[in-house]
Amino acid sequence: MEKELKRVSVVPMRGMVLFPHMTLNFDAAREMSIKALESAAENDSIVFLAAQKDYTIEQPTVDDIYSIGTFAVIKQVMRMPGGITRVIVKGLERGIIENFISEKPFFEAEVQEFDDLYEENHPLKQAYIRRLKKSYEEYFSQNPKLTADNFMAVMGIEEIGELCDVIAASLEIDTKEKQEILSEFDSYDRAEKLIITIQNQLEVLKLEQQLAQKVKASGASILRGGAFKPRTSPYDFQGIGK
Repeated sequence: MEKELKRVSVVPMRGMVLFPHMTLNFDAAREMSIKALESAAENDSIVFLAAQKDYTIEQPTVDDIYSIGTFAVIKQVMRMPGGITRVIVKGLERGIIENFISEKPFFEAEVQEFDDLYEENHPLKQAYIRRLKKSYEEYFSQNPKLTADNFMAVMGIEEIGELCDVIAASLEIDTKEKQEILSEFDSYDRAEKLIITIQNQLEVLKLEQQLAQKVKASGASILRGGAFKPRTSPYDFQGIGK
């Protein structure tokens, strides 16, 4: 649902996409980003985070920033050595930049705020939720980088828009793919895109595992009986055992 237009400080994010409901810690080193965060913190603590199209650009212009991003509330700002500002934010709602008001000393824009678009009594709502959770459960079982906290957080969500966002935030996909998911305002369209993305990631994980097994088997076959023996524990390298 379209809501009011807000004037807000904008922080371009390099290689990161913030989703609603997501808590994010990041370091701001660029002067324009620090000034935008300081300005927001001095007012209502609301800032708009939008990803850069090319994370390698050090001084982005308005054309280098995606128009769709996320409103966030600043939870904590810490000044670190070396001129770095460490920030903790919590994602609130999606938004679309309608007009940039200024670019110096930091980006400021008028941003249209949006609620999730979804039909509460959609006949397939529960089917989408079950399919998303099942897909994530399989993804979790194949990805050792995810924690039990990630899994429990997802399994406890019953609102489809929030479920999509929390899952998307935890996937190991590139910025462009995450931006495409963020740009889906309709929760059911977002769910369909996310299910396809998870299935694609599962295929990648399975291929990586198969390749690792082949490399391991090949190494053991070629070097068996030689001076080198593949170690099974990181402690073996140091000669200290388990």
